[in-house]
Amino acid sequence: MTNLLEAFEEFEFVAKRFKQTIPLAHKDYFILFKRGIRRFFVDTGRAKEYDPSLITEENLTEIPYDLGQDDITYILLAAQIAFYTQMISDIVQPNRITQHKTDALTVTFSDKVSAELTAEINDLENRLAEVYFKMPQYTLGVRE
Repeated sequence: MTNLLEAFEEFEFVAKRFKQTIPLAHKDYFILFKRGIRRFFVDTGRAKEYDPSLITEENLTEIPYDLGQDDITYILLAAQIAFYTQMISDIVQPNRITQHKTDALTVTFSDKVSAELTAEINDLENRLAEVYFKMPQYTLGVRE
């Protein structure tokens, strides 16, 4: 059994500090966090072990998987990637107004937010790769 409540709260805290074009509800943060959990299981070759029905907001304190701190770090990073990817889609989605300003600077720098988010995602992906290769139970096939 693993307690992921603290990790979820940390993810939600970090994500809420980002200025969002479309505010997310608590449930939205949980869905993004769950995407991070799913990515962890897929990336580590344990996709068959992942059962989304076992991970609910109510049982985050006792999910039925034994996860170490490196696994939880991986989940946090993957959830942040899911969050920033969602932010990009909210910004560039067709027919969605993100700003209603017409000054020259707003028009000139309108693509900068997407570029900054993409750079942040790339940094998180690099960090995710570092964490993954420090987890010998998955990279070398050694189970503890």
